[in-house]
Amino acid sequence: MEINAELINEAEEFLLPDDCHFDDERREFILSLDSRDLVAVPGSGKTTALQAKLYCLSKSLPFDNGAGILVLSHTNAAVEEIKSRLAFTAPQLFSYPCAVVTVQEFVDRFLALPYYTAKYKSSIVAIDETRYYEAVKRYMFGFNRHDYARIIWDNVQQDSNPYLKARFFYDVEHDRTLLSSSPQFNELKVCLPPSWIRDREERISHVKDIIFGMKTTIMEDGILTYDDCYYLASEYIAKHPNVINYLRKRFPIVFVDETQDLKKYQLDIISRIFNDPSIVLQRVGDHNQAIFTSGREGDCEWLPQNPRMLKKSLRLSDTIANIVNPFMLSRTTEVGEEEYSVVGAQQNPQNIRPCLMLYDMEHKERIKDRFKELICEYNLQDNSDAKYGFHVIGWNASYSIKAADEERPKPRMEEIFPEYRHHSTARMNSRASLSDYINLIQLPATSKEIKDEIMAAICHAISIAGGFQTINVAGVQIRRHYSPTSFAAKAKENPDSGNEYEGVLYRAVSCLSKHDLDGAYTLIKGYISGGVLRLLGLRSNQALQSFLGDNFQKANNDIVEDIEAADSIPIDISTVHSAKGQTHCATLYVETSFKGKFESEWLITKKKATKTIPERLNASPFFGDCVVPTTDAGKHSMKMIYVGFSRPRQLLCYASWKSLWTDEMLRKMDERGWRIIDTTKDN
Repeated sequence: MEINAELINEAEEFLLPDDCHFDDERREFILSLDSRDLVAVPGSGKTTALQAKLYCLSKSLPFDNGAGILVLSHTNAAVEEIKSRLAFTAPQLFSYPCAVVTVQEFVDRFLALPYYTAKYKSSIVAIDETRYYEAVKRYMFGFNRHDYARIIWDNVQQDSNPYLKARFFYDVEHDRTLLSSSPQFNELKVCLPPSWIRDREERISHVKDIIFGMKTTIMEDGILTYDDCYYLASEYIAKHPNVINYLRKRFPIVFVDETQDLKKYQLDIISRIFNDPSIVLQRVGDHNQAIFTSGREGDCEWLPQNPRMLKKSLRLSDTIANIVNPFMLSRTTEVGEEEYSVVGAQQNPQNIRPCLMLYDMEHKERIKDRFKELICEYNLQDNSDAKYGFHVIGWNASYSIKAADEERPKPRMEEIFPEYRHHSTARMNSRASLSDYINLIQLPATSKEIKDEIMAAICHAISIAGGFQTINVAGVQIRRHYSPTSFAAKAKENPDSGNEYEGVLYRAVSCLSKHDLDGAYTLIKGYISGGVLRLLGLRSNQALQSFLGDNFQKANNDIVEDIEAADSIPIDISTVHSAKGQTHCATLYVETSFKGKFESEWLITKKKATKTIPERLNASPFFGDCVVPTTDAGKHSMKMIYVGFSRPRQLLCYASWKSLWTDEMLRKMDERGWRIIDTTKDN
């Protein structure tokens, strides 16, 4: 198979700005169909180049024997971006035999779900962390309070609780299932109270047996965590290796976008299936932007193989690229390989100097005001890049302060910008209440999408109330949680309950279609409290009442758009994580507290004075030195700044705690080209 070079010209017309073209370096990648990774600096256009390649290949679909293309990414946002850019010009990519999905969705759809159905003779009820934790709690509360397994549950914090942390790991070599703390084998630790001196090993073994039984029971009930899907996928591949051949025949060409954000077990399962001479496997990313990985701070679990490189950033000017480049944590992908760096290719006639803003909590409200003044000073609101917006970003969002250290507060975004109300995606995805389910419906939505979310909420409520169905599997009566399909069948067993069920769904969908969230909440809550409990012979309990709530609670937004007046400059406030992949006209990075220190504290250190040599500053990326921090926190700080500083096309600002900066440090920053603005002083 070859890519028609003429198709690249067509892709340029709708993927690139007017009069812009792919250069030779990017054309080489678009035309290539060999199994090599692509490592690219921020703003290099790697995702756009991948989209151009997908467009060109789509014109040859389906391939021989009905084969297609598989595109994988870490986040739904990255998948949606590909769909939004190519849905109309290359619709073949989004239907059989192709798939453009997240890695999690690929594992669920092609491996975990079919294997679970074959193994347990039923369907998965839910893949949801909150439903799983609730199932664990119900299981543990079946133990007597004096049982030491229950004592451990009651006295261990949630983030270290072995019952909640436990995961299954499939040991391929010995064909067995082991307890772990992650889908890749990490020993599950069980900590006993220090006073339990006698028979510690026997007690730990007993607790692990209980946990193993608990995991088995909950999995049989159809309640899974996302990690459980990787365990099932691994077991499926080991016991039925022919599934690999099927996937290779269907997907002879595989692309992985944002590869640096994948965890090791995700990378391993992709490699296990598609790392084969018969497959074109190309992974795209930047290991220096691995801010979502779960390994040690600063580590990236992706090791690029035989990579191509895109060193030229089409987003950054030379001025900003020169500031960003020293924050590159790793300059090679393989031992002995030539080093690479960030090179700015964007033309910036004003050549705006980056600005270091010094702040304290007493004058925190001036930070955003000074940022707006700079935007106006350089007339950026009328610049052609203004369409990319003006953004304030920071690493940590939720407020944190040590009471014993009031002279040196450790603020987060919520404390610095009171108008920013952080509501994490993880909390939203937990669906801890009926309000959460309603808030998660992405309106406008189709009737089916709305019904699916409503039914998921109803089944969740049934589970909380202790409702089960009994099914016959090979002559054995087994209890299962209700799924949307099985509950609908139950409701329609008689005309009255069927009409009530259909009526509530119809009216709730109608309310949500009109953005009447309160009306939908009232309908669904009333149906669960009345019709559902009556139909299944259940009684309400405290957990169900907590889930339903008293009133509808509308969710806060992750990003706050500050529009104070019709003629004001809109400023978006968000986190570095949510800004990753974005292009900005101007960016203000506000340092926040991480492990008790600000980013600049982790990256600017001092050499101790001796009798003959006074105290002096160590090399630092802030001063243009290409050095690697010795601490994990320093490495993590470096990656955050690398991602945050590489967003703007025109203006880069960095707000830092004033008392950290000595005259010598400020002198070095001035030499690096930074403009120093003290927001604690009046203009």
